[in-house]
Amino acid sequence: MELHERIYQLRKQKNMTQQELADLLGVSRQAVSRWEMGTAKPEVDCLTAMSRIFGITVDALLTGEQVTAEDPTAVEDSRAAEEKSKPNPRKWIIAWAVAWLAVVVFFMVLTFVRWKFGGALVSIAPVTLILQSINFGFDLGVVFVIVYFIRKAWKK
Repeated sequence: MELHERIYQLRKQKNMTQQELADLLGVSRQAVSRWEMGTAKPEVDCLTAMSRIFGITVDALLTGEQVTAEDPTAVEDSRAAEEKSKPNPRKWIIAWAVAWLAVVVFFMVLTFVRWKFGGALVSIAPVTLILQSINFGFDLGVVFVIVYFIRKAWKK
């Protein structure tokens, strides 16, 4: 089956007119008619839009494999799997912030212990503790950035 026949078949399965499909794609009805007659071929952006409308992949639209409009979730599932495989910088930033916050809390507890029980347990000045926690937070951020980019390069 040729591309023009698949476009016609899928449009009919969706109970759409040529005008309705043309409106969704932002083209003229005549363009859809030419595609279905085989006198013209749709552009790439129209092919991707049609694949979303019909609930199939662009490959299925072009080659005719898996041409079923019944299962649009398969296309969505494959896109979701692609998105999951990409590293998410937001998660890394949140992880860094949580780790840094844990370190800051730890140093604050040390400062409180020193204040409450005297200098016998902790002999570091509070200002030094605060500066060390800020410095450690930046160091931790650098480590997270390096690991993020190594992981991103490793997945390619």
